[in-house]
Amino acid sequence: MNKYLIVYSSKTGNTKQIAESMYSAIADLGDLKSIDDEIEWEIYDVIFLGYSVEYGMPNKKAREFLAKLQGKSIVLFQTLGAEAMGEHAMISLANAVRYLGSNCKIVGAFSSQGKIDPNLLDRLAKLPANHPHAPSIESQKRWQKAAVHPDATELLEAHEFALKIKKRMNFLAQK
Repeated sequence: MNKYLIVYSSKTGNTKQIAESMYSAIADLGDLKSIDDEIEWEIYDVIFLGYSVEYGMPNKKAREFLAKLQGKSIVLFQTLGAEAMGEHAMISLANAVRYLGSNCKIVGAFSSQGKIDPNLLDRLAKLPANHPHAPSIESQKRWQKAAVHPDATELLEAHEFALKIKKRMNFLAQK
């Protein structure tokens, strides 16, 4: 039987919510930890790592944690202000793999939209109009949409995703 660990790095609470929902699906076989906790990752078979996306990649703590991992089955999950399945999300997941330690294999990936850090929104609001990330009508609409995420549907999807990973990994362990 596989032993699972869900680790999350969360600034605004988005990633923590997704992690807790995933954990509710695998709690009988694993643990839930903040990335700031003391973590003995070596004792787990499957490690879920959740992070907020910053500049198209996992946040710094998540990047550092990914680099430590060796020889594990990894599930990546991320929250970001952009569309969960959009180009920015897919590039961010691909960038996460670059930081992964040796002999690890990705066995799943999940992405969810989340509210944007208010500090980042404040910085963006102060950018000059000619800056590529300056607020536009489109970006402000996108930020408003992101403000209500993750929602109940996404939390349920996260739970169901973790159940699928658990089923798949248990099936593979029996072979």
